This record gives sequence, C-alpha cells and structure tokens, in this order.
Amino acid sequence: MNISYRDKLRNKLSNGMYEEWNSLSICCINDFYTVRSGIKYQVHCEDNRYRFSRLYDNCNDAISKFLDIKHRLLKRK
Repeated sequence: MNISYRDKLRNKLSNGMYEEWNSLSICCINDFYTVRSGIKYQVHCEDNRYRFSRLYDNCNDAISKFLDIKHRLLKRK
C-alpha cells in the first residue's frame, strides 16, 4: 500500500517528528515549546526568495502551506 507524502508528513508530525527541506520546515511547535492555546503547527522558511513563518491550528492547513512553499521554491530553481 502506497502512502502519500501528505500522509507521511501527518504521521511524522503526530509522532513528535518534523520535516525539513532545504530552508523550509514544518513541526508541531508544542514538541519544542509550551503553548497554552492548544496544539499548533509551525511552517517556517528562511529562503531568501520566500521568507515565511506562521502557526496553524490545523495540521492539514499547515501541510498544505508547507507543500505550497516547497513547490514554489522548486519552480524557481
């Protein structure tokens, strides 16, 4: 059975892991900091072509943004 990249990311995040690709990363910020307002997911990019950092309440929204930024950066190579 093939698991999609999106599902692999979701599994990694739910197991306390994170994903990095070049200067782009996604993680459950609660695994690194105490957050009192529920579970938060951070998408962060330090690439000079696309700087971005945001917290998300929803894992799927964070994964969508991570993949969107990754595709933008791939197109610019």
